[in-house]
Order: sequence, then structure tokens, then C-alpha cells
Amino acid sequence: MRNTLVAELVGLIVRRVQETPEGRRPSAKSLRAWLKRRGFQKQDIDAALKLALERLEPVTQPAALQHVPRMLSTYEERKLTPQAREALFRLERYGLITPAEREMVLERLPHVEGTLDPDGLDFLLAWVVYPTRTIAEQQSLMAVLHNETVAFH
Repeated sequence: MRNTLVAELVGLIVRRVQETPEGRRPSAKSLRAWLKRRGFQKQDIDAALKLALERLEPVTQPAALQHVPRMLSTYEERKLTPQAREALFRLERYGLITPAEREMVLERLPHVEGTLDPDGLDFLLAWVVYPTRTIAEQQSLMAVLHNETVAFH
């Protein structure tokens, strides 16, 4: 019974944290007071907070690993022009595409005839990345892709 209650409390805590606006994460003290007002016991709250806060800790990479570029295979290097390789690296470095989106773009290279220049890369991004972005984000992506100076809105 107690494990079920603690699991329910963990769910409530996680939901409460996820519902708060970005950057305004509630403190453990405020979560404890919120749960106490809802009638839960101190020992149950403490156990749930311990479990929930462990689940909510952000997983961070060491600073040295955060911006390590992926080494392209020989095939990928041949398919991308130097300008397209630089553009793809810039997009990822600036955080405009995720590593998963980069991989989706690279997975489509075998379906492209000849080499892929920045315009061809723009075409692939239109299929893979642009549908998930707002207009402003798409404009930023295109500006960085084409190495324009004013890119962020």
C-alpha cells in the first residue's frame, strides 16, 4: 500500500514540475508544502521527493563532450561538398538541429544523385527538419545554412 502511495506521489511531483513554466522549477520546500496541504504524511512526502528529484535531475555531459563533431564516413564526405559539410556542422554547433536530425539527413544521402551542396542540404532539411519548426526557426536555419550574418530572431 505504501509503495503505491509513494509511486502516486512521485507521479504528482513529476506532473507538477512538468506543468511549471520553463526555468521556474519549484523547490523541494515548495513541493513539500504543496503535498502537505493536500493531506499527505511527512514520511511519504520525503520518500517520494527523494525518488522524484532523482528522476528529474538533468543529465549533463562533461563540457569537453558537448560540442564534439561527428566524424563523417568516407562515403558521407564524398557525397557532401565542403560547403555543405560546414553548413551541417554549423547548424548542429549552434543547436539548430539535434544529432538525431543530423543523422536523419545523413541517412538520406544514398538517395541523392551526385554530391550535395548547401542548396541540396536545404532541400533535405525541408523534408526532415523544417516541418517541426516555426517560421522564425526555419528562417534562422536557412540563414545559418547559407552563412548569412543576421540569423537569430
